[in-house]
Amino acid sequence: MNTIVKCPQCGHPVDVENAIARDIQQRMSEQLKQEQDQWRQQQRQEQERMADERQKLEDYKRNEKEVFDRKLQEHLSREQQRIKDEMEAKNRDLISRMQAEGAERERQILDFQNKEADFLEKERQLALKQERADLEMKRVLAEKEEAIRADAERMANERTRIELAAKENEMKRRQQEAELELNR
Repeated sequence: MNTIVKCPQCGHPVDVENAIARDIQQRMSEQLKQEQDQWRQQQRQEQERMADERQKLEDYKRNEKEVFDRKLQEHLSREQQRIKDEMEAKNRDLISRMQAEGAERERQILDFQNKEADFLEKERQLALKQERADLEMKRVLAEKEEAIRADAERMANERTRIELAAKENEMKRRQQEAELELNR
């Protein structure tokens, strides 16, 4: 039922219910637009935060790889130095024995060559171990990165879906309230 009132100044008929409904609808639209703008701002901030998190993860992985590489290189250097020192000590001993024992010179030279071959084999095996360790580390880092990236994306998608559903429910509720207000 429309309530029509005449304007006291111009005498023009005014539908009070329509005027009030337009006013309420305009206020609701403005409020909804503000909420949407606020939600969009929150989404932008969340995306920026996620980008920062990804960058921190990349930095962390890079730092971890650098630390791992440095420690591995230090370990390899120590091991090579230890082997080198051992070989040098063995070579010195072998040379002194060769000088002292002229009759065994040929046998000792052969022994030295075998030890040198062992040393080279150990160096080769050490290089292979380093290469395998590097490959394993890269594989593990890639798996962790993929898992973290998938979790982050899944969480962001789920959060967005929940927020959208909540906003839609809120918008429906407000629209129903507005319709109820209009029907009164």
